[in-house]
Amino acid sequence: MEPVPLAPLLLLHSGAARERLAGARDLEAMLAALVAGGRQAWPQVALTDERFLAHVGERLAPTDDPVETLRALHAGDLYLACACGAGNVAALAEFDRQYIARIIPPPSRDPINVEELRQSVRMRLLVGAEGQRPRIVGYSGGAPLANWLRVAVARVVVDIRRTVRPESPLDQGRELRAPAPDPELAYLKARYGREFEEAFDATVATLESREVSILQLFFMEDMTSKAIGQSYGVSDRTVQRWLAAIREKMMEDVHRRLAMRLKVSDTEMGSILNLVRSQVAIRLPEK
Repeated sequence: MEPVPLAPLLLLHSGAARERLAGARDLEAMLAALVAGGRQAWPQVALTDERFLAHVGERLAPTDDPVETLRALHAGDLYLACACGAGNVAALAEFDRQYIARIIPPPSRDPINVEELRQSVRMRLLVGAEGQRPRIVGYSGGAPLANWLRVAVARVVVDIRRTVRPESPLDQGRELRAPAPDPELAYLKARYGREFEEAFDATVATLESREVSILQLFFMEDMTSKAIGQSYGVSDRTVQRWLAAIREKMMEDVHRRLAMRLKVSDTEMGSILNLVRSQVAIRLPEK
């Protein structure tokens, strides 16, 4: 019996990338290697070619080079994630054994129960909310599954801590402190500390979820920009640009809020901006 061609199975679900993929050389061989890589990594997980390649096609971003994306995919990781999203019992058991069972809470002054964390991750990633698919289907295969999971775990940790000790999501990273002793900044903190805190919290509340997640990973989990980039499937420099853009966005918004609230001279506002810069820019790289 002749094997079923794989390319049509992918193209049917590749959306805007279909046209660029249709003329790609060696597409069939590339897809055969992807399928073989998935099955070799997880021989105990049964997944049809059609389901796996539909999953792959749906995750091809229209702005990327789809051929290069296919070549760079972590086939085994994506195969397992696809099967978990489909509710495959063997895949769920392997994911639990190979990944969930190895999750350890990060060191903290507020210890988290390891089993509570693992169960929260299971519920977050493997159980779809009403009318929605499990979040693990959002893994696109561009970075190792372990890196993607690290980001997911960091978000769960933040949520657990927030329920135990409600606070602004960036409290640990933005404690009002100067990089070095400075009498002027100490005076400004004493005089305008409450206004700054309120403006800062209001600014954080306007950030997008991805921006907050990046700051949480950078500040609270001490992940480097390179590690964050691996988790998101982007370069180190891209993460640095993200951090710089977030810094500028926060500085401008905090400045605007303080300027509207405080009746001070231009000279004193300039000094207050130095306070803003000393706090918002802590550990965030310059452009």
